[in-house]
Amino acid sequence: MAQIFRLRLEAQPRQAPSSGICLLTFPQLSRKKAVVSAPEHARVLFMIHHHLQQIASHCTVAGQYLASCCHAGSRAVVLALSRAESPRDALRIALRQVGPSHLPIRSVASGMSRRKRPLLIHYHIFKNAGTSFEWALKEAFGSGLKRFDKPSSDGFISGRDLVAIVRQEPSIQAITSHQAAPPAPSIRGRDVYTSILIRDPIARIRSIYAYERRDGGEGNGAVNARTLDFKGYVEWRLRETPRMFCDYQFHFLRRYSSRHEPPLNEAELRRAIAVLDTIDIVGTVERYDQWLGLAESVLSRQFEGLCLPAVRLNTQAAARPRSQAEIYYDLVADLGESLAQELLARNESDMRLYQVADALLSRRLAEEGRETGLRRAYNEAHEMRLAQRDRLANCN
Repeated sequence: MAQIFRLRLEAQPRQAPSSGICLLTFPQLSRKKAVVSAPEHARVLFMIHHHLQQIASHCTVAGQYLASCCHAGSRAVVLALSRAESPRDALRIALRQVGPSHLPIRSVASGMSRRKRPLLIHYHIFKNAGTSFEWALKEAFGSGLKRFDKPSSDGFISGRDLVAIVRQEPSIQAITSHQAAPPAPSIRGRDVYTSILIRDPIARIRSIYAYERRDGGEGNGAVNARTLDFKGYVEWRLRETPRMFCDYQFHFLRRYSSRHEPPLNEAELRRAIAVLDTIDIVGTVERYDQWLGLAESVLSRQFEGLCLPAVRLNTQAAARPRSQAEIYYDLVADLGESLAQELLARNESDMRLYQVADALLSRRLAEEGRETGLRRAYNEAHEMRLAQRDRLANCN
């Protein structure tokens, strides 16, 4: 039986008649039927089946990824070009839209460029909880946090300035700036992440007045806040420095220099929204704790062991969440109906940006699995039902 199932293949080399190529001949193949031992045959078949399955699986995944990338990328570029002012902005928007909702762009990029060190750039809009976030970053990064602003109050930090400071201080892990403007620059050797907080513009105006009245120093704003009531202060701001109180966050997103004043129209607002789309971690001050949780979730994948403590600074001790109705009633009581309506009308763009930021936060929380509003509502309903059942049981 062993001779039936085994065959020694004795290969003998010979020269091909014309090509000179060395061929192998198997003399016994012409006289006997070549068979391979049963165990070896089974092993060969298993290896072929195993490797073919892996190859087919990898080819399928690669094909699906390529198709999804082409489809999502082309769609995002078309949408971006329809509302951005340059191909560079369009590309940034396309990458941002493709990444979280269609493809793991960040993870793929990090896998291809593992030597890149992460860097966070936070765009700190005045009185938008930036000080609280800076404190959390300081706790997390220590000396790796860089507060970067120019001495002049109307200074401007360009993309080149950011690149230069990172090259000068390569140990920097995070930058916060009142004067930097998105979108973020590309920095060689760094994987750049960005964050921003948008605030209800009317609540922000109230906060500016309270802050400058309490801690503002000796500048014109602080002096006027201490000497004028809220109505007088608002009237002074609208007369002397209207940009601070009129769609300030829109101007922040659309500025190119300290002296640039973007026209306030629908096209510019769409571009501001497009810029907001390019930022990785977007949220609202009113949902700061949720936004901070999102920031920790996103950044902890790049900064191992990152923890961002939730502490609120530069806020009134008795501050509590207030509804828009409460804010508006107090506004009318202090300013009168006419001035209150003027302030609302002159912050229409900021209100739309706020709604976009709120929606982006909800979306990215769901993408990260941090919080799902619908699930939370069902959980609350379940807890109410259990509490009601307990009350009925106690009554009986």
